[in-house]
Amino acid sequence: MEHGPYQRWNNGAFEPENLNGEGLDLHALARQLTQRWKFIAVWATVPALLVYLFANFLMTPNWEAVASIRPANKESQMMAFMGLTDASVVGSLGGAASMLGMSVESDVAEEDTAILQSYDFNMNVARRHQFGPYLLDQVPAWYTPQRWVRWLDDVKSWFGLKHRAQNDDWRLYLDLQGRFDVEYNNETGDLDLRFVDQDPKMSRSILDWYISDLRAMLRAQEVHSTKGALDSLRAEARATSDAYLQGQLYQMSAVQLQNLKMAEAESDFAFKMIQSPVVPDKPYSPRPALDAAIIWFASLLAALLWVLLGVSKEKMTARELTRPKTEPGVLHERQLVARRPLSSGDDDAFDEPTAVSASRTKR
Repeated sequence: MEHGPYQRWNNGAFEPENLNGEGLDLHALARQLTQRWKFIAVWATVPALLVYLFANFLMTPNWEAVASIRPANKESQMMAFMGLTDASVVGSLGGAASMLGMSVESDVAEEDTAILQSYDFNMNVARRHQFGPYLLDQVPAWYTPQRWVRWLDDVKSWFGLKHRAQNDDWRLYLDLQGRFDVEYNNETGDLDLRFVDQDPKMSRSILDWYISDLRAMLRAQEVHSTKGALDSLRAEARATSDAYLQGQLYQMSAVQLQNLKMAEAESDFAFKMIQSPVVPDKPYSPRPALDAAIIWFASLLAALLWVLLGVSKEKMTARELTRPKTEPGVLHERQLVARRPLSSGDDDAFDEPTAVSASRTKR
């Protein structure tokens, strides 16, 4: 008698065997999850509640000041300063180029971003407005890594492993880089600036100092370069004897003079203020509700995974306990032979070993 592959030997009888026995039984898993819902709820709720209480009552709030500036197009600004009607045309072309990612403002914005993030500019702003000691004297919270890094740096300076002044300057720069952020918005063409501090008034003041010092530095650079070019063009025009070339040089010097006057007169010469520094009414960090929601979701996934692993482990253990103990060499043959109960009147009665031997002899 032949038997199909969907049968297995079990205590002298053939029973159907599921070839997909390793798959998951969704109904059984749903039943297990329903039975253990209290464990899952406690596992997910308790960590989220602890995080919410810790963030709401123990963590120090930080406030973020935000501002937006738009780099100026010098060509459009020059034509508007001269009173030409083509300034609108230049502005429309600049807007189309901005949509294609080829605007002059984007290049200026990249240059302004590099200046704002440079070591020299940050240290000059801190020294000019003398807020460096204020930031260095702030003690980070005990739960932040900065607290332990600063303690390690202090220990090294006590033993002479680091120079104190150099350590303070570099630490101030790293602190400013962690608090200050600038990002270029491709859609609007603006530079979005942010500064984070424990005091909302101080964060707004420091961000305003960043913007004012950037405008002053760009204005000074433009005035210096324009004066140098103007003096050079005038000297060359006085020295040449060619009337046509002399006229061209004087025309170029007139353009440089207009640029110089514009740099000195225009308040929005380097960039236009879109949004002055402002601090929202909610702290930047921590955010208890958001932090608790993230921890709750992560804990819920961990609890579900724990239950599923437990169910799989129990299933494997039960399968090992119910599996018949047979010799490896005759396991397959025993599964293919039907074991029938022996009786005295049955001429075809045979025992299992005899049938196995007979099948081997025929082979």
